Amino acid sequence: MQGAGGKFGAGPKPAECLVGLDLGNGWHVKAMVRPSPAATGGHFSVGYLVESDSGRIGFLKALDFIEALRRPNFTDALQEMTAAYNFERDVALKCGQTNRVVSVLAHGSVRVSGSFGDLGNVAYIIFEKAEGDIRAELAKHKDFDLCWCLRSLHHAALGMNQLHLKGVAHQDMKPSNVFWFMDDGFKIGDFGRSSDQALPSANDLFSVPGDASYAPPEQLYGFRVTGDFTDRCAADLYLLGSLFFFFFLKVSATHLLRFCVGKLGSGAILSGDFSADVVILQRGFGDALGHLEDELRKSGFRDLAGRIVRVVGEMCDPDPRTRGNRKVKLPCRRKYDIQRYASLINDITQRAELGML
Repeated sequence: MQGAGGKFGAGPKPAECLVGLDLGNGWHVKAMVRPSPAATGGHFSVGYLVESDSGRIGFLKALDFIEALRRPNFTDALQEMTAAYNFERDVALKCGQTNRVVSVLAHGSVRVSGSFGDLGNVAYIIFEKAEGDIRAELAKHKDFDLCWCLRSLHHAALGMNQLHLKGVAHQDMKPSNVFWFMDDGFKIGDFGRSSDQALPSANDLFSVPGDASYAPPEQLYGFRVTGDFTDRCAADLYLLGSLFFFFFLKVSATHLLRFCVGKLGSGAILSGDFSADVVILQRGFGDALGHLEDELRKSGFRDLAGRIVRVVGEMCDPDPRTRGNRKVKLPCRRKYDIQRYASLINDITQRAELGML
């Protein structure tokens, strides 16, 4: 079987050959987007800048299915890749018409010319083009801007709440999946690891559907409280709270928790059983919150430090049974209600904007 570079697999894949193509729907492929060294995810897709007939710039995510044919069980792999593309497309279309979620501008497929034959069909989704993600935008700031950080967190919370109202849990919230738009602020995107109550997918089978370096402790242990969508909402709340640690300490909540547990000493050895280890995790998390509060106070945020730490303490509690709204005792959607935390973050943000630090 021949490809563009000779033997199958020796040259570029069809998804890497879209530059210059007219997609036939008013969109034209301009340039490939090379991921930055800090970027994560997207190993089986290729990104492009595209332009519409009206001059609008979009971001195209392309996927071909040649990778499936390299596997011994290629029929299963082909089904898996096709289902994953269809799921991400359908979730993005379902949720992308809200103001804090990245919108889909077009989707479809295009055939790449050359010696690929029928394998030259490339599926794509075109999203609205962002200026960058949280990590890239934060790197541009010479001085720390508390109000900008808090407003970014508020926008992320609004986006996650909009997903939950649609019956979708993001499951992979991290800095690279929160995108900056010059005229609109931040929106959340990348639904490849999401869970949809109305649309089962392979993601539902994974204990850790997203990036393990950000995952909440219960997922790393394979521990579930309710065994249903409520567990996904609890995880999303943790992932959202973890962004506070990224903004103020440049690490994820999970990274800092591991560090703090490791500093507890020989009397705090983890067994691998969540129910047995949760007391140790709580101790480590208390120290992690201490680091966060110290950093906030060092930066001059005396009055707000306590408020922020209380909110983050609820959002990132290592035990999903006590995570979330302390007034709601049993794990349920109301306990992990993102709208509550969007309001709390907004209140903190407004205080910061008024100089009530």
